[in-house]
Amino acid sequence: MMKRMLIVAAAMVLVTSTAMAANMWTIPLLGTADTTTQGRTVIMGKGALIGSPIVVGQSSSNGIIWDPTNGTRLVNSSDGAGATVVTGLGYRTVPGGRQLVAHGMTSSGHNLYASPDNGVTWGVKNRLTNTYDNPYQMGSSNSLAVSPTLDGDGTQKVYFGFAWNQANATSKMGAMVTASDGAATLAYKATLSVASASMTSNSSTVMGVSYTSSLTSAGGNLAIGVGKRSPNAYYFTSAGGKVALTTMSGTLGEAWAVSKDGMVVGGWGPMSGRTGNWPFILQDPFGVKTVTALPLLLAYGSGGVQSTIVYGLSEDGKWAVGRDYSQGADYAVLWDLHDANPANWREIDLTAWATAQGALGDFATGNGLSKGYSVTTDYYGHPVITGEGWTTAGTSRGFVIDMVPEPATVGFLALGGLFLLRRRR
Repeated sequence: MMKRMLIVAAAMVLVTSTAMAANMWTIPLLGTADTTTQGRTVIMGKGALIGSPIVVGQSSSNGIIWDPTNGTRLVNSSDGAGATVVTGLGYRTVPGGRQLVAHGMTSSGHNLYASPDNGVTWGVKNRLTNTYDNPYQMGSSNSLAVSPTLDGDGTQKVYFGFAWNQANATSKMGAMVTASDGAATLAYKATLSVASASMTSNSSTVMGVSYTSSLTSAGGNLAIGVGKRSPNAYYFTSAGGKVALTTMSGTLGEAWAVSKDGMVVGGWGPMSGRTGNWPFILQDPFGVKTVTALPLLLAYGSGGVQSTIVYGLSEDGKWAVGRDYSQGADYAVLWDLHDANPANWREIDLTAWATAQGALGDFATGNGLSKGYSVTTDYYGHPVITGEGWTTAGTSRGFVIDMVPEPATVGFLALGGLFLLRRRR
């Protein structure tokens, strides 16, 4: 009996190790003319791609979309508006099904794209053109949010964040834009909402966008955009206006990420007595305003000037991704924020983690994965991350990590556990 139990236990150890191995992909090039790729925003697919990550980003100078089934494709509207970069992605419900909605930049301005088949084909563009002076700006990732339900006017709004120069070339603005016709056509049109925040600075951009209906203290039923207006961190709302965010040094710093409910903000900024910029998490930005400095890979002072930043937050604000700049190098990192006590939050070096799982693939060891831009969660609650890194060939490529155990393996693990329990009885 004891021998049989040991055999089952050994099998359990082997299965557990296999089950927790990451699924990791390198985002392929579009063709011979391209040399780089980057993953900027990741969501989990719906419909035929349910359970698969879908990523938008950039390949050399082209906006791209990628998933494990269809590979890398251009984001290009049916009337020929190709994106130079795509940083926003989400789903909206229309009569007859769902549309994948993307926010991208072209040489002429900001475009919204819509697709009925997870980005395999696209409808006609919706471009904000002849409205603002160049140069246009946008956040690096997570620049679009879709309202989870229909609003009172029967539409499901799509918000995205950006900045632009005004005619005097000295003022910039951050705004959310609403796409809300609710029609089944792919040719939906966007109109400016009242969410504009006048800026007397040449450094202001909406970096992350979220949708919430729970923040009555901020107006309720609104979109939240977080961003930077040098030298302060701000949030913007679709109800209009802007409010300075609390950071580790008053309001100094930049906000780059926001959770879906608007209750967690991530960014970077100065800290008293330290050199450089340090990553922070702001919880309850409209209430208690609890700010916490995030843990780092190396102790302060061992890596020279610190420059670590939070680029993205999961929908529930329990995972954060970014870049840890340590000893002159960038490291893509994931922060686990699940513990109620911030003293127990931890930072994970994604290159080291993928190496330990035997999943690093094309990427170099050490600091091969250099930036994590976006994180979501799969149907098991595990993080799914996209970003960029350096391959063993010395090229810059996008990566996707899915930490979910394979379903078949999970089932086998559960059965094995029951078998062992029964034997012990």
